[in-house]
Amino acid sequence: MPSEVESILFSLAGFGKLQHIDLKFWKQNDTYLRTLHIGSATAYGKTVNFRVRLLHRLLSAVEWKTKVTSITLENLKDDLTYVPVHDLHGSELELENKDLHSILRRVLFRLECFELRAAVDDIELDGSEHHFFNTTLPSNILGYATSTLRTLKLFSKFYWGYHPSFNFSALHFPCLKSLTLEKFTFAFDAQLSWILSHQDTLESLTLDDCPIIIGGRTPNGKHYRPAKAPPSSQLSQTQEGDLIWIYETRWHSYFKLLAEGLPHLRFFNFGEGDLYYERNFTDDYEFGLQLADTRYCVFDGQRSCHDETFCELSSYIGRKAVRYDIRGPRPGAWEQATRDIPPPACEREDAEALQDLIDAIAKRIGGHKLMITKAKEKPLRH
Repeated sequence: MPSEVESILFSLAGFGKLQHIDLKFWKQNDTYLRTLHIGSATAYGKTVNFRVRLLHRLLSAVEWKTKVTSITLENLKDDLTYVPVHDLHGSELELENKDLHSILRRVLFRLECFELRAAVDDIELDGSEHHFFNTTLPSNILGYATSTLRTLKLFSKFYWGYHPSFNFSALHFPCLKSLTLEKFTFAFDAQLSWILSHQDTLESLTLDDCPIIIGGRTPNGKHYRPAKAPPSSQLSQTQEGDLIWIYETRWHSYFKLLAEGLPHLRFFNFGEGDLYYERNFTDDYEFGLQLADTRYCVFDGQRSCHDETFCELSSYIGRKAVRYDIRGPRPGAWEQATRDIPPPACEREDAEALQDLIDAIAKRIGGHKLMITKAKEKPLRH
């Protein structure tokens, strides 16, 4: 790391009133970095080395002499579990990485606000993103801040929650007042139950493009992640051995549980706000309430092994299944398997339940009522 950079980072210790850190890394993923030029594996190693050392220097500077209680990390990957292979000073970096965990634990222990903008545009079945969401994020980051965290914002350009799975089983934030999730996929009841477990404190909830997966196909293969269908789902099997599963819970059931199970909820966003690109997002930022067709989708694990874009999910437009990637819906995906997964037919029930939730919130805040709006057409993102 250049000495000028280290000097700047260490100088942060002199800002005794510093409360917020916003750190943005390069957005490209490791697959892209490995293809840059000959010797690219080493180039990738150096890139991760730089991230580890930068985090180490930054957190060391603010650990004791500042009042940092809010951190935003953009494009962070699984660097916190990186084990160097190609670096000649690998053992030194490994020790530095272990020390980083100790410093991170002490900084996060007093954290009140954490915001993450996830790094990559696609999810490989054998990629580090699975480890990041299933282990690193809940255990090595959020797990350190459970006692103090009041605001949690997890933004993403790709779907996560079921695939890659987010292991929230050991997480509970007794002070949590505001929760924002983007592109989080619901595939079993325990995911919503985790949100409802914060009923004593939660006042603000934003769900941006967070669909319920009504069913999916899990390929037959030991290398597949996740290896199992969601619990509490109906199961069948294809001739090839792929598992077809159906999740029957719909949004009207979710809305009813939110209305009854979060008595302090005073603010609710639901629909497609494209918040990953919204830099002015605050706890009371309104993109409205939208009953978009993309609130339901299906999961096609077979296609994700080969496609370059994120296309595990197929969203229903009316009764037609379409593939979905980061650029929006694309026609013609998974016709055979989706014949076994009937599309949802609960437009009226969803609308009525959402209205009941709105009415419950309006009653708490003195009559202000949010309106259900038509979903906006999503712009193309590159």
